[in-house]
Amino acid sequence: MNKNLKILLSKPECEEIIRKLHNDDCNDAMEIINYEISQFSEGYPGFLGDYYRLTVEYYHGKGHNNELKEMSFFVKSLPTYNEKKRAMLSDSGIFGKELEVFKHIFPKILKYSSKKWTPKCYYVRDDLMVLENLELTSYSILPQQIELNINHIKLALRSLAAFHTSSIIYERLELRPQNTSIGELYKDMLFETSYMPDSPWLMTGIRTLKNVALYNTKYGIGSIYESSIDKEFMSRALKIFEILDCDMPQIPKVLCHRDLWRNNLMFCCENKNDIYSQPLDCLLIDFQLTRYFPLTLDVIICTLLPSTELVTISDINECIKFYYDQLELELMQHDVKIEDILTFNDFKVGCEHFKLLPLIMQPMFFTLCNLPESYVANLLKTNEEKYIEISLHNRDDVVQDFIEKDGFYRRTLIKSVERLVEYMFKDLFA
Repeated sequence: MNKNLKILLSKPECEEIIRKLHNDDCNDAMEIINYEISQFSEGYPGFLGDYYRLTVEYYHGKGHNNELKEMSFFVKSLPTYNEKKRAMLSDSGIFGKELEVFKHIFPKILKYSSKKWTPKCYYVRDDLMVLENLELTSYSILPQQIELNINHIKLALRSLAAFHTSSIIYERLELRPQNTSIGELYKDMLFETSYMPDSPWLMTGIRTLKNVALYNTKYGIGSIYESSIDKEFMSRALKIFEILDCDMPQIPKVLCHRDLWRNNLMFCCENKNDIYSQPLDCLLIDFQLTRYFPLTLDVIICTLLPSTELVTISDINECIKFYYDQLELELMQHDVKIEDILTFNDFKVGCEHFKLLPLIMQPMFFTLCNLPESYVANLLKTNEEKYIEISLHNRDDVVQDFIEKDGFYRRTLIKSVERLVEYMFKDLFA
């Protein structure tokens, strides 16, 4: 079926986008010649929205500068032709939260950033937003089969430190004199959407991990750990609610991303072939789970969630220390001493406190996000009910099917679940 994607944006909206691109708040000569909207890729349109490419041909400027130009943008939209998926995302509040963050909070904090840590935003509406197309500047998400190494994680942590610092300085300079905070001022935006006892997405995911732990790992059926996993897996996993609800006054609260898995990190390098081993920079994308939280939550998520390679204590400690040093450098640019707001010992304790969350998130994401793109795309086109079922209710059969027939899916998921079991049941391994 041919879909009229051009209805997503109007010609006047495209003019507004181009003026924002050129930092043009006045009425310089502007003429939109043509604009087209197409799917951003041939793969699945995205779990948390539809992705499109907006290409605009236009004249802008005066005299010899007034020549035909072309620019493309990335458009993230609520599903336009999938009503059930659209309703699911609207009801959860996940999609709308990111729009609010880009529209209301980021313009306040970005002016305090020493480096770029997220794509530029050119337009926000209540059902979509238009962002910089990072492909034009050689940023990309690494393919599933390419493992992130410690160089990738450090670049992500460097951008994370800049993001957190912009939040800290904005509060100190603009909100503290008003006796308020980001969390208080924007509390209507920074609500919880995912990590709640009544979240079907979360509870379905944890039940699936228990099933994999019992039936697919070396700690399951027939092992000495079988009974403990069967009886205690859920109760131990659900301690994440206590962990997230714990007050930690010694750790500064900041605007936290909370969803720093590999597909929300985009890397660039001088030579595209070096992106796998020697990346130069990282940008953070997809802020749909953003909340006001102790910064150590983001740090341990960014260290553990994107990679299955960083498993040694020395690797983890190296990354944690790297972030702390980067935060110190960022704060120094604003004449703030890190010791005045966070000691390294408190920082380490704060990272350890949140460790369970990324260890649960990683295999839970793998159950859905490591499914072949062709399978998910076909599901969205032909069986919406099945897509909703595996997203929110039960995915055990699908997971077991792909564990059996897909070697990559099997290896990554089982390795990640076994790491989770070893952490949650560490008292049994002592």
